[in-house]
Amino acid sequence: MRRAFPGWWEVKDRQKAEARMLTLDDHAIRYQRQASLMEIYGKVGYAEKEKKALWDLVGHGNAYVDCGAIRAKGCDHVEDHQAHGKVFGRYYKRTCRRKSCPTCFESWASIEGERSVIRMASFLLGSAHTQSVIGTVKKRNATEPPKILHIALVSELEEQIGEGNRLKPIHVVLSPDPGLISEDVESYLKARAKAYRIAKQSGIFGGALVFHPYRLKCHICGSAIPDYEKECPKCHVSEFRWYWSPHFHLVGFGWVHSTAEGYSEHGWIVKNLGVRKSIFWTFQYLLSHAGDSVFHTVTWFGRLSYNVLRHVAQLGCVLEICPYCRRPLMSLEWIGLEEPPPPEFDERDPYKNQFLGEITSWRHLSRARDDRRYLH
Repeated sequence: MRRAFPGWWEVKDRQKAEARMLTLDDHAIRYQRQASLMEIYGKVGYAEKEKKALWDLVGHGNAYVDCGAIRAKGCDHVEDHQAHGKVFGRYYKRTCRRKSCPTCFESWASIEGERSVIRMASFLLGSAHTQSVIGTVKKRNATEPPKILHIALVSELEEQIGEGNRLKPIHVVLSPDPGLISEDVESYLKARAKAYRIAKQSGIFGGALVFHPYRLKCHICGSAIPDYEKECPKCHVSEFRWYWSPHFHLVGFGWVHSTAEGYSEHGWIVKNLGVRKSIFWTFQYLLSHAGDSVFHTVTWFGRLSYNVLRHVAQLGCVLEICPYCRRPLMSLEWIGLEEPPPPEFDERDPYKNQFLGEITSWRHLSRARDDRRYLH
């Protein structure tokens, strides 16, 4: 359902997107993906008396009635679809994009991860160049499913970030004494401000901070579960519980040093987890079990803070275009006599969610309403 002779740039973007999706299926590089626990975190319950009134976990709230509902959008200008004369349609899942929603929090994490890649690219590559890359990728993928566009954009930006840049994004964990942060707002704000200072003292000159109120422990033996692990290192089971252990994750730039000397001074454990191969998947992993409260989940400091890095590229509106007549896609409504079978939505391959329908069965939502008024 794409043009018969795509340009070389479209082939390149498609190949990158397909390679990215194949990469995500490769369990051998699960560590680099850093998002393999998304399906586990939403199912783990709290230990007794461990849940704090001020802090919850993302995805532990309530969903709206239509969250995750499968809907359709497309183009019914069949007069301009000369190749087949049918309605072009595309199924999609409705998302509220709230971090508290158990159905949509992964979509929220993806959006925040993409924004973080764009901000870091604006710092390393310049906001004007990053904005140019965004515009180019959006034009090349205007007729593709949105997932392909987002994969192509993240891949292109991360590829350029990794080419010839001396600065590499690193992942650092800053752990205070568990009693430092309680249920009141004041203690959290003081701890976050101190985390900024300790990060700078440890050699990090800028980046993002994500607060995690809880850590995982084994429900059987009580051992702490290290980051990125799916089973207990001692008894090898996957039955976990959350326990109160507030700490901050940092993704930023710098050279970590003097952590032992710093611990004797301020009492915080600063652990460098090394260079990240993918900024996007690092944020996906961190946001999958971040703290949910009245505060922003991702905050920026140092040379990437809002008052220092003021000019940042923006993704803007992502307009979906018909691949046949290049009109914007609009909401479609079924107007056939018999209800169609429920669509089989494919999470992995977005091209399988596209279809060609009859004009007697599918119409733009506004036109369908006009047709009903005319018939009645």
